[in-house]
Amino acid sequence: METKNLNTTIAEPVRKQMRIEFFGQVTGLVALLFVPYYFNFNQAMTSVYIVFYALTLSFSGYYLYKFYSFYKSALTIDLENAKDLTWFYHELKLNVNIYTNFNFIMIITALAYGITCLYITNFNFDPIAHKIESLIPGTTAYIALTISTLVFLFTIAEYSAKSTYQKYEDRMKDILNQFD
Repeated sequence: METKNLNTTIAEPVRKQMRIEFFGQVTGLVALLFVPYYFNFNQAMTSVYIVFYALTLSFSGYYLYKFYSFYKSALTIDLENAKDLTWFYHELKLNVNIYTNFNFIMIITALAYGITCLYITNFNFDPIAHKIESLIPGTTAYIALTISTLVFLFTIAEYSAKSTYQKYEDRMKDILNQFD
């Protein structure tokens, strides 16, 4: 079995990455609070921003609570036995999925805020619409642009969540398969 030193080769790097991400996300949430002041938003945009910021905080609070709970639980486990290794593997997979969904929710929230601001400011879409129409006539261009943008953003969200922890998941899965 390859279980020797799993606490240092898998658990410690995962916990270290989780600490970095936790403090990075909290710092990011605090920094987002100052966006309206930095960019001199008008009163209407600031009011809408506060509503969307509160929504972001509610989603973030839930996610960070789950993230922190997993982190605290992971501090006390011993990956030298199959039961703890199985628990850690499944909890890590679950938390990566929660992280991915959190990224999706944040993208949708940011897009909703952007659309709301464009509506509030009576943004003139005519110059952009004419350029898009000249490239691809009809509504097909708008649909293709919207779908490709969403696919691009969701792919980045999926990749960012998986890329960090995938190697540890794969290693644990290989070790768990040896137990069978």
